[in-house]
Amino acid sequence: VETEVEVKLGRPLRARFGYTALHTRGIEVDLDGRLRDRPLEGRPTHQVHGEVIGALESAGLEGALRGVFVGERPSYADDPVETILAPYVDLSARLAWTPFPFTTLFARAENLLDAGDALYVPIRPRRFSTGLMGRM
Repeated sequence: VETEVEVKLGRPLRARFGYTALHTRGIEVDLDGRLRDRPLEGRPTHQVHGEVIGALESAGLEGALRGVFVGERPSYADDPVETILAPYVDLSARLAWTPFPFTTLFARAENLLDAGDALYVPIRPRRFSTGLMGRM
């Protein structure tokens, strides 16, 4: 089940929020020939995402804050023992300035809370970037 809502909070601000409920099952055969019915590995039961975007058009500024909450999920790396992995939040932000119709400067920060680890949550670590976009 997935749902998403977008709300315009006046002219310069809008927000989008969503929720996903995921019920997965997998049937596999153990080494000893027994059938095992269990949740799929790495799939969270609950996930919530949100985004808030604001703009100050007269100054050519736009900013966005995005976040995803990923709930607990099973891991079977130590099979047959099930490990429940802790939930995490992935948060990012972006600020852009368009001084001319054909040029945009931006700064971006991703994974602000430095979520993840190499074994169970292989997402890129916290990082920052800047850039210049041109349009013809």
